[in-house]
Amino acid sequence: MDNKLQIIEKIREYLHQEPIKKINLLEIADSIGESLSSITSWAPQPEVLAKHLLDSELAALSTILSSESQDSEPAIDSLILTGQEFYENFTRINPAFTICLKDIYPDIYAHFLTKKLHLLKDHIRKNMEKGLASGEYKSTIDTTEIEKKYTRRIEALHTTDQLYAEHFTFDTVFNNIIEEFLWEVATEENWHYFRNRKQLIEVFHFGK
Repeated sequence: MDNKLQIIEKIREYLHQEPIKKINLLEIADSIGESLSSITSWAPQPEVLAKHLLDSELAALSTILSSESQDSEPAIDSLILTGQEFYENFTRINPAFTICLKDIYPDIYAHFLTKKLHLLKDHIRKNMEKGLASGEYKSTIDTTEIEKKYTRRIEALHTTDQLYAEHFTFDTVFNNIIEEFLWEVATEENWHYFRNRKQLIEVFHFGK
């Protein structure tokens, strides 16, 4: 990880611990133990820093969703791999780390959220296409409505009330989004397959 990305991660963690009403570059630099110039060399204004923080989150999410390791897997297993990547990179994609920017720079945040939702919507659609083709998913599902439903559910998470709540964790995302999605679309046989796989990944990957 280069120095810029390291600083971005430190700033994200700072914003998560100290939600702010306004971005002060000097105050942030002092708080994370970096020189002001180490930030202003690539983010000379507060709004530029906000864009970099959100772009970093979006890039991390895009990398996870476009992982080649998922392409060769069936629909359910590819979602499980996505869940594992979410777990391992949760601090890099956790929207709670940047939600304060929604009030400070609403236009910048709205643009970011639109791109984020497009990425996730596209991933949901492609996963359903794969699951229908393989027979893992019920042929009767309304793909358009399910795509809209889970995109809206993800969008609804992006509020300070939701993201600052103590119960917002990786488990929240996995259980309320991925698991409920599979419960709705998978055939009974493949739902049981997922439940068995989930027990294994909880033991070996999610630290339970």
